[in-house]
Amino acid sequence: MISYLKEILYNHPYWVFIILHMTLGRGASILYGVLRGMNVLYFLPLGVFFDMFQVWPLYFLYETTESRMPLIRKLKEKMNRRENKFLHSRIFKGVKSLGHLGVAVVALLPVKGCGMWSSILLAHILKIRRSRAYLLFFIGSIIGCLILVGIGDIIRSIWHQLVSQ
Repeated sequence: MISYLKEILYNHPYWVFIILHMTLGRGASILYGVLRGMNVLYFLPLGVFFDMFQVWPLYFLYETTESRMPLIRKLKEKMNRRENKFLHSRIFKGVKSLGHLGVAVVALLPVKGCGMWSSILLAHILKIRRSRAYLLFFIGSIIGCLILVGIGDIIRSIWHQLVSQ
């Protein structure tokens, strides 16, 4: 069974990439792609696509006031808790002063508490027009993915230097 799973994971790296992106986020999937030696011209657009794929549903949840559906209500409660945490964080105070640029900065940062969810929240709080917000999310996602590609390349080169000695 384990050898079968290893074979599937080895032979289908893009499925692993997608699963990692949807479960653990951009950081895990992009680093996996770099360390696995996947073609950056394939997995980078895929990472940006999955970042942008979550924007519309999250905007919908932020704008939904109440719902009778238990799943939507639970997601909304989770987002409200996240919003309260974010509003009282030092990061929020810093990026809020950046205005529109802050939305892109939050989207690109590969650290806990930042990313697409928080940038969508910030855009919603700042009442940025959706068309402009989508552009900021897109720019932030691309730059964030490129930063992670750079970090992955550094990790891979350090690993190769350690192994070759």
